[in-house]
Amino acid sequence: MNRIQPTRDLFFELASVQNPARYVGGEFGACVAESEERVITELVGPTRNDRRAGRSHELLVALCFPDLYEIGMSNTAIKILYDMLNALPAVRCERVFLPAPDFEAQLRKRAAPLYTLESGAALNDCDVVAFSIGYELSATNVLAVLDLGRIALRCADRGGNDPLVIAGGPGVSANPMPLGRFLDGVFVGEAEAGTAELAAGLARIRACGADRSAMLDYLHANRHIWHAGRTTPVRRAIWNGFGRHATVMRVPVPSMRIVQDQGVVEIMRGCPQGCRFCSAGVLYRPYRMKSTQAIIAEVDYLVSNCGFSNISLSSLSSGDYHDVEQLFGTLNERFAHRGVSFALPSLRVNSLTLPILQQVSRVRKSGLTFAVETASEAGQLALNKLVPIDRTIEVLKEATDRGWRVAKFYFMIGLPLPPEDTAAGDEADQIIDFFRRITAAVPMQYNLAIATFVPKPHTPFQWAPQMGELEAAATIRRIKAGLKPLRVKVGYQAPFQSTLEGILSRGNDEVGELVEEAYHQGCRLDAWEEYLQRDTWRRLLNARPHLERCTIEGLDRNAILPWATVGSGIPTGVLLREFDRSQRGELTERCAPECAESCGVCNRITRVRDLTPHDSTAPSHDKPPSPSNSASSTRDADMDGRLRDQRPGEPYSYVVFAFQKRGPSIFLSHLALLSVFERSLMRAGIDVRFTGGFNPKPKLEFAQPLPVGVESDDEICSAYVYGTIHAEAFCEALSAAFPAGLKVRAAEASPYVSGARKSDSLMQRFWGADYLLWGPGLEDYREPLNRQLQADSRVHAYDPHVQDNQDRTLKFRLQSHAGAGVVKYLTKLLGRHPYDCRLRIRRLTSLAWPQPDAHQPQPFITASAALTGAKDLP
Repeated sequence: MNRIQPTRDLFFELASVQNPARYVGGEFGACVAESEERVITELVGPTRNDRRAGRSHELLVALCFPDLYEIGMSNTAIKILYDMLNALPAVRCERVFLPAPDFEAQLRKRAAPLYTLESGAALNDCDVVAFSIGYELSATNVLAVLDLGRIALRCADRGGNDPLVIAGGPGVSANPMPLGRFLDGVFVGEAEAGTAELAAGLARIRACGADRSAMLDYLHANRHIWHAGRTTPVRRAIWNGFGRHATVMRVPVPSMRIVQDQGVVEIMRGCPQGCRFCSAGVLYRPYRMKSTQAIIAEVDYLVSNCGFSNISLSSLSSGDYHDVEQLFGTLNERFAHRGVSFALPSLRVNSLTLPILQQVSRVRKSGLTFAVETASEAGQLALNKLVPIDRTIEVLKEATDRGWRVAKFYFMIGLPLPPEDTAAGDEADQIIDFFRRITAAVPMQYNLAIATFVPKPHTPFQWAPQMGELEAAATIRRIKAGLKPLRVKVGYQAPFQSTLEGILSRGNDEVGELVEEAYHQGCRLDAWEEYLQRDTWRRLLNARPHLERCTIEGLDRNAILPWATVGSGIPTGVLLREFDRSQRGELTERCAPECAESCGVCNRITRVRDLTPHDSTAPSHDKPPSPSNSASSTRDADMDGRLRDQRPGEPYSYVVFAFQKRGPSIFLSHLALLSVFERSLMRAGIDVRFTGGFNPKPKLEFAQPLPVGVESDDEICSAYVYGTIHAEAFCEALSAAFPAGLKVRAAEASPYVSGARKSDSLMQRFWGADYLLWGPGLEDYREPLNRQLQADSRVHAYDPHVQDNQDRTLKFRLQSHAGAGVVKYLTKLLGRHPYDCRLRIRRLTSLAWPQPDAHQPQPFITASAALTGAKDLP
């Protein structure tokens, strides 16, 4: 099987696009087999009939979240599947994500296939391509991934050597029909409840020499798999083991910033509240709580093994977790001294109390967010979600007392509210009045996010009409105008995107034809407003007006729905009952272990899981060490959210170290590299000194950072570290905690001397560096480069001056003036960017200004030895 090593085979393509770190892999924790370290330099497709001939007997699964890397790596399902599949002995799981349009263009230009991040396998060389689809607007993205991976879009067009294409996730399993022609199967339900068994079975029959047809038969025989043409109902898979034990997910830790750039612990699956508009509340019933012991174990893994200092306690409604205040207190007691903060992203107003606010703000403040949905009490009764405005104001007052200055609110328009609520004033007026009241009561910065309501399958509102694009746009304009005097910042999803989402959510097979045509006309990334091709979609919809009309007018309650063969576990009669109650403004009691009205999901095996006293008690043997006897208990958090040093008299060292930056790490920006260092130090257990303030960070300093794409054998960094530092152990520990391409080469440490003379910063001491230039374009630019380098006073005559190594490389020593870097210098010399000239750059040695008794600049680590003893805090 041919493999692509992107940093070698696609370097210049990567260097020309935004965020190239999306496409190179190499993250800490990624599963890469030693046997797959082969690379190719010619991007030529295989010529054998069976592309997988000669490969190992492992089932190779390409796991894809069909969106950009920073979205996909934030997805919990991807993490669950990656860990679960790679734990199977005969299965290998590797990741792939949709490239942005700039890199897609580069792949097509080079005729290179889309590849997995772990080993560079082309998608059509894999056995299975598995999509986790979280959002209906990802439909065209799925086709783009298949096309770029050289896989036929339609199932009917795939041959015997093509992989199986399987999908799951709420964006497809609720109604698979629109994507049915493209997917060999759709897994309906929770991944833990059958995906591993399915993959293991496919691996067994593949090892026996089964062809694609036999594997497809095995797939279609699975009771949780929907496929086009299936007439018998598919039962949703429910994992009854959730919450009983810690779920430690061994997954890659992103090196670049992602959307959810934090550790995530799912503390509860499902939601007891039963909001009638909420698809997730249906698809993840019944609610199940995770034990406190399991949560602590998962947090400890994310902090100690992954290096996260921000942890999100995730669920659909975290405030409904059993004694969430006690949970927060326990976690802060155990982890605040390590600078770890916790966030509850989905708190209900009724469950947000002053003690919880105090715990949330203990280390650093997370966002304050309220999902109100609709402003009127009658509308809230219809949704089965009460959010009293008086209680909201109380919470806001408590939050401002704790130092919060910004709050965000989510509202929906176009909800199927009862007639009496519509008569009391339309949604725009109600939202404007809501903000008038809260801004008058609690002055602070308010942000409003507006979404047009989209009815979803399997909810009580699945038959409801949807507000049209023009009406939604007019309503949003009225809200913005009404809130302008109040200085409320208003954001919203484009109404056309909501219309498109509605068509995809409740569509039939004809919508699949629409999606395919839209893809061929250039549509993808439709959830991103900057990429959405509205005119193309609008033209295609105008040719099929009935699709949009059905969405806006709603569905017939007696009709057979496109998702009729997908079972959520809730009978249609229950959904109709809830819809009728919504129109009468009647509440339904929340889910409970013993409920008066069954929704149909719970049975003898599947039950609600509340916590027992044993489940919610932290183990006594796992108490955190006291500051008096623990070297790691270096910091504590005051209740105002500022982190303060708790060992002002304890000695610490100033460490200067040199590190190598090669491979995937060369495509990290300096800010991304800084984040990598912060997490790597945490993983390595190196007890660094932190900054103070509301957002504490390790005290790190870098000498002149390099631009993206430039390699280095000698980058310089410094840190303040508590305790006695042994250079060799420091290098080994930090190198082991780094992602691929980073390695500590040398380190020098000296005790911090209180009151000593303050020395210059690393940047001030940076003189310049020795550089290596090479690449396919060197032959064309060798003579002018030699001539100009030798004539430039900044290219010093120290040995080496300019070395021409057998027509393959060029070495030179460049002094840096006023921070001018090597790339800017060479760009000026060449008249264009070095990458445009097919030239690559490596920093060989970083040099410090000469000492008084020296005549030449010295290698940085050697030069630092005379200075570290006098280093004072900046």
